[in-house]
Amino acid sequence: MRHRGLSQSDVAELLGVTKATVSRMLSRNAFSTDLRERTERLLSGGAPFENATMLLHKSLRIIAECDRLLDAARALTAQALDLAERKQ
Repeated sequence: MRHRGLSQSDVAELLGVTKATVSRMLSRNAFSTDLRERTERLLSGGAPFENATMLLHKSLRIIAECDRLLDAARALTAQALDLAERKQ
């Protein structure tokens, strides 16, 4: 895993699902029973399942928030560049 953390693509690959599935999980803020079982198998031998699921769920929410912040930053950057061009 990369030092910067897991991306939605990383999580999807680890769980054997598509990035779209991870995105739906984020938007619905819920995991299917099948996905819970795959997460448990993936993390077996580590923290108890409930804690691991909670941490993964929290990580996915943080990824979603980062995506939203990146979109907002891009929009603000575009606005700033437009204003700067108008002043020239």
